[in-house]
Amino acid sequence: MELKIYNKTKYTKDDLQRFRQALGEKYLSFKEETVIAHYFLKDSLAKQFNKNFDEITIYKNEHGKPYCEYGIFFNISHSDNFIAIAFSNDEIGVDIEYKRKINPKLLHKCFNECDFEFVDKSNFDGSFLRLWTTKEAYFKLIGTGITNLKSIDISEIYSNYVVETTETDNYILSIVTHKK
Repeated sequence: MELKIYNKTKYTKDDLQRFRQALGEKYLSFKEETVIAHYFLKDSLAKQFNKNFDEITIYKNEHGKPYCEYGIFFNISHSDNFIAIAFSNDEIGVDIEYKRKINPKLLHKCFNECDFEFVDKSNFDGSFLRLWTTKEAYFKLIGTGITNLKSIDISEIYSNYVVETTETDNYILSIVTHKK
């Protein structure tokens, strides 16, 4: 597994223009984080498979999960200024969230009763975002898109999948993969 994290504030308008030109016309109206993510995704795949940038095509399944034809799996996430791209030989899901204040009312709106025991009241915002990123990465792993965060207990994810969560001063990131 390989993880790459980019900070969009490090790229100038000239960089973004160059990325958009390399990606093609349809990217002219895309948000900066999407342009940066897709540029570095294609660039990484081209280097890994010794291909030209233009030879790399990214497809999407019926739920919008991106994939390519080279037998490598990847997943993209972005939040605020941060962009994460995870690569693996097996299916993978990743979510990154910028650390911020969370409205406590969202807890009952987003999570089920079984999830509440994983919330640390002394670090509500951090534990909420750990739950959120883990569940979102899970749904991205299985490729259905985010449907209903309440539909699976967080304990089921921890029991049946490999979960890696990283926390910095700025963000929380979770990766979910299948157990081997």
